Amino acid sequence: MRRLIAQHVRAVKRCTFPERPPALLAAPGVFSTVRARYAHRTRLGLLAGVNTQKNLSFLRRLRFALAGLGHALRSERSLRTQAVVFVLVLMALILLRPGALWWAVVLLASGAVLAAELFNTALEALVDHLHPEHHPRIRIVKDCAAAAVLIASLGALAVGIALAVHLRWR
Repeated sequence: MRRLIAQHVRAVKRCTFPERPPALLAAPGVFSTVRARYAHRTRLGLLAGVNTQKNLSFLRRLRFALAGLGHALRSERSLRTQAVVFVLVLMALILLRPGALWWAVVLLASGAVLAAELFNTALEALVDHLHPEHHPRIRIVKDCAAAAVLIASLGALAVGIALAVHLRWR
């Protein structure tokens, strides 16, 4: 009994707790200090498995997003290539001056390609972390994510061709 109490007191100090508190901590009037710390840290979201990234300021969340984009640009050659193509597309839009609707469609298609590549990068990193050895089902997951990028890229290419045809007959 004494060892169980000491274990839970240490758990409160380390913020690591079992899935549910033992009945010993839930008894009214017994070990109220330990119970109070447990309840307080539960409300703060300091327990394992609780997301503490909720309700942060916009600038803080933006910093996380930019860090992810920076990591992806540093680690993925295909994303760097697509980012360069995106800059070239922007320059072409500035030079060709299509209508506002074409700007919207081209930028939306380009954004979809970049977003698909970022999802692919995130999924591959997660899968490699969780299952580093080769497995046929893991290969299917990665191939499907790559196929999503391919479909988004083909859609963006179709938008580019439609814009070129439109500008040619204008």
